[in-house]
Amino acid sequence: MAASNVKRQKRQKPEAGKHLISVLIPTYNAPEFFRIALESARAQDYAPMEIIVCDNSTDDRTERMMNAAPYRDDPRIRYVRNRDAKTKEENFAPFEHLVRGDYIQWLMHDDVLYPGKLTKMAAVLDAHPEVTLVASQRDIIDEDGNVLNSWLQSDFAFESEYEIFTGESFGANMLKRMANFIGEPSVVLFRRKDQRHPYYHAESRGYKRISDVAMWLELMETGDFALFRAPLSAFRVHAEQEGQQPDVVAESRLEWQRLIEDYYRRDIFLHGKDDYHEALRVLMVDYRRTRRSCCDPTAVHAFSPAWRERYLAMMDGVARELGMPLPADVTISACLIYRNEAPRLPAWLTSATEFCDEFVLVDTGSTDGSADAVNMFAKTTPAPIKSIQTPWQDDFAAVRNLALDAASCDWIVFLDADETFVHPEAVWATLAQLPDTVLGVCVPIINVDEDAGDHEISRFPALRIWRNAKNRRYIGRVHEMLVEDGQPLAVTCTDPRLAVRHTGYSTKRLHAKIQRDLALIEYAVAHGERDARQMHRYLADCYYGLGDYRRALEAAMKAIEEEPETVAGKQPLYVLVLEAMKGLERPKEEQLAFARAAHQEHPDWLDLAEAEGVLAAACGERAAAKATLTAFLTALDAAEAGEGPALQQATGAAARRGEACRTLAALHLEDGDAASAVPLLRQALARSRYDEAALTLWEAACRARGTAFLASLEGFYDEKKAEDRAFLRGWVIHEGQAAYREALAPDLVPVTCDEAVQRGAAELPVLFAALFLGGEGLYARNPLIYQHSARLLPDGLRHILAVHLQRPDAALVPEDADAYLTGLDALVQRASDGALASYAKLAEAFDGATVRQAAERLAAHEHWALAFSLFQQVAADDIGDAAAFWHSVGLCLYHLHEVAADECFARAEAAGCTARDIASYRAWMAAWPQESQEAGEEAAR
Repeated sequence: MAASNVKRQKRQKPEAGKHLISVLIPTYNAPEFFRIALESARAQDYAPMEIIVCDNSTDDRTERMMNAAPYRDDPRIRYVRNRDAKTKEENFAPFEHLVRGDYIQWLMHDDVLYPGKLTKMAAVLDAHPEVTLVASQRDIIDEDGNVLNSWLQSDFAFESEYEIFTGESFGANMLKRMANFIGEPSVVLFRRKDQRHPYYHAESRGYKRISDVAMWLELMETGDFALFRAPLSAFRVHAEQEGQQPDVVAESRLEWQRLIEDYYRRDIFLHGKDDYHEALRVLMVDYRRTRRSCCDPTAVHAFSPAWRERYLAMMDGVARELGMPLPADVTISACLIYRNEAPRLPAWLTSATEFCDEFVLVDTGSTDGSADAVNMFAKTTPAPIKSIQTPWQDDFAAVRNLALDAASCDWIVFLDADETFVHPEAVWATLAQLPDTVLGVCVPIINVDEDAGDHEISRFPALRIWRNAKNRRYIGRVHEMLVEDGQPLAVTCTDPRLAVRHTGYSTKRLHAKIQRDLALIEYAVAHGERDARQMHRYLADCYYGLGDYRRALEAAMKAIEEEPETVAGKQPLYVLVLEAMKGLERPKEEQLAFARAAHQEHPDWLDLAEAEGVLAAACGERAAAKATLTAFLTALDAAEAGEGPALQQATGAAARRGEACRTLAALHLEDGDAASAVPLLRQALARSRYDEAALTLWEAACRARGTAFLASLEGFYDEKKAEDRAFLRGWVIHEGQAAYREALAPDLVPVTCDEAVQRGAAELPVLFAALFLGGEGLYARNPLIYQHSARLLPDGLRHILAVHLQRPDAALVPEDADAYLTGLDALVQRASDGALASYAKLAEAFDGATVRQAAERLAAHEHWALAFSLFQQVAADDIGDAAAFWHSVGLCLYHLHEVAADECFARAEAAGCTARDIASYRAWMAAWPQESQEAGEEAAR
């Protein structure tokens, strides 16, 4: 779910309340799981709390457990032996009469609550009466309690421990994505008075399988939703769960369709046909995932005949409403070769799950845990995984052909580990609708720099999808080519809907990748493995990436003159020539002459049109520049609307829109035409909001029209986002925009010492944090401003900055200890983990008492690993209050899942610690799996 689609509400700092919380645990024939769930409830540090258990097991194992210590003697627990209940709803019924709490916490008998969950969530409900539902992100665990993965909404930019979203926007997104973004009953907390229908009455309302979704949406009809960043509970997956059964899947799809229909009819969450159809289209995408179970009675997970008929009838109705047929049945093999890609594999595999029927994975010698990533993923996907191990032989084609030999589906999708579809959910539906005459599909490869905020570098069309056939093979040691019986495969389709995001050219990875490719290309040419003429374009790419513009220009010109046509065409080569000429600082007139000649020869190539227009402006040909750039933008609009040639849509022209708009806007402003410049600059900033030159032109256009510049920034920048704030501060400094310093950079560059004094000492920690986090980069960009700002700080903080920048003769002295702790307080809520670790290392310069204080402050903000690393540095003579010290160390180890925490708690008690939470932590640790205990004991040794 895109975070930009969800509106946020202002947060308040919560204070814990004293409302009674009722923890409701229904259980049935699962005493082992139930014991763990119950212990996680008993270990909560919230009070007052009641725990109500309803048990309709068919045996007496749970009953015997509950009638014995310690559960029999726990006054918080009420146990109901509901022997006559035959259904889930009947077992849940007693809760309605027994519950007394103001707040309700459901706990399914196979789930787990993490320590502190109730305290944190209750505090949010206490502080925010407008919030009707609180949840957290959650861990997914297996039958043995091992964490398989964390169900995280990574696209939410959490700026605090939790965020609040409007119920309207969050509910709409759940329906439009047909996804339970909130989770299962155990993950939430809500007020009893806010629920109109108890959770267990959902079946009578027609929602037996998605009763939790129906409940969450009903609560969000009248209030907002709060979500915690950290997982506060765990959801267990195992074979006995209802949700894993085929007919349950079919029934849940019918209930989703009914829920979508209901909210559309009531004009809640879904407003109008567009919203309604957007939600229904997700059912069409989901049809791909369920078609095997639905249409093939012999499948392992086949629907029963009755449910198959009902499901197909429902989907026929959805297709008629959308005016489109149900897609035909096609199968897809997702193929990958990789080595040491453990950080990227989970995202690649998850993306491919949206469209593939089997995985074919070739590992060429990973040593970084890639195999573990694949094995963990295999536990959660229904698609079979064919894993192949082979040593790397400096030959990409040979390894790719191993994957082709193993692939068995109708279509091949072959991506690299750094490539994923922008819209993976569209792949299957697109291929299912292609005529049999289409053998291969070119897709736009969008090169983005993930180290620069996903800035688009370029794009080009490439063959990544084709119909499976044994005579289709790869050739070429590097930059391999797919051939059919020795000839290039005839590609009859280029589909811009299947764009691929490629991060291989990101700043931090580019140099090593180019060096590797260059060595393989030069080897192939030297040994005659490929026609050298076909390698010039790849040599040009490598040389350009290494900054050798002269050789890049020579190779690109040879490729244009000598190489045969490829799938990507020669347009990228012309663009590369222009970029190399720019790097060599060739005269603008020479660059313009080349661009103009190339554009005249290839008038449909939009990249060349934009290049010609920008260069014409630089050469003073104003009229020609205006005409060319206007024509470029018109053609680009048509291409992006799907009206131009498909190949045109797959090129990098879209990435050039910002530059074209900025250049054309500058020409209009020079003519005094601010009205024409404004919409162009709006486009430029929308496409590249971190373009300082465009922002400067925008300020000039606003001033010319008498509009409020600062107010207009809200349309492009979010003051809550650190990267936006940093860019605006940089713009003030680099562009000399002193008039906006107070509004956009108040915490970075006080103009005078007097001003700093007037604003008070409270500004100084913020100033220190800005200078420390800016580091060498900020100092290099403007050393005078950096030094001037640093002079406003106390001596100790200045000493810390000097050491951080590794200045000669810079050293910390004992007198700097108080300043060090002040700086830590300023950074602990602002710095990344890496920056905070760098700062923590500076503590080595001080005595044990200071190190201990630093560790305690890190622990208070839940930086457990960093805090523990500092606690380890405290000598026995510097421990001070042993009870408090060992209690703090125990907390760190507990949160790091180390059983050595128990020894620390014992030392704390021996030293006189009376903290009541120790018993709760120990009770929780008792439920840790045996293997985790053994691992923790080994770590402690």
